[in-house]
Amino acid sequence: ARAAGAKFLRAAVLRVTRGASERANDRVTTLGHDALEATRILDDAVRQYLSENVGPTELRAPTVRATNRTIRVRSAAELLTDVVPPPLGVYERTREVLEVHAQMICTRLVGGPVPLALGPISDSFTLALRAESAGNDLAVSAALPLVTVAANLGELEMLYSQPADSGRPT
Repeated sequence: ARAAGAKFLRAAVLRVTRGASERANDRVTTLGHDALEATRILDDAVRQYLSENVGPTELRAPTVRATNRTIRVRSAAELLTDVVPPPLGVYERTREVLEVHAQMICTRLVGGPVPLALGPISDSFTLALRAESAGNDLAVSAALPLVTVAANLGELEMLYSQPADSGRPT
């Protein structure tokens, strides 16, 4: 479920940062279906696990927390599928920042090594956005979809600031 969510999130972010096309939309739709299916199976498995295992809550909490985080990734990606991408050719550096942070989150999701020690997205995103903004109404409307992506990635960075805590595959 984490791997499916990571693929879906990455595709949803790229659709916004690189522009929507029939191919990009189809890929997002397919990966969204895969992620939904995976999280439903995960949800069923966790419900079964919880119904069969009684005892102290602290023993089950890591599994529930990991499951909730996995489902949150899919929810963020689903929200991003509704974002209308800004025109191409504006905010190039800002788009790069979003893609780098999305890749870092996706790598963490699947347990891979994160090669870069990045600060929070808010730092680099804000600097890039300010540097590239023309400050007019058109620049603001073009920035809004990118801000939506950054807000969702920022939340996911906070959720995944540490590697998975349960050690159990989700």
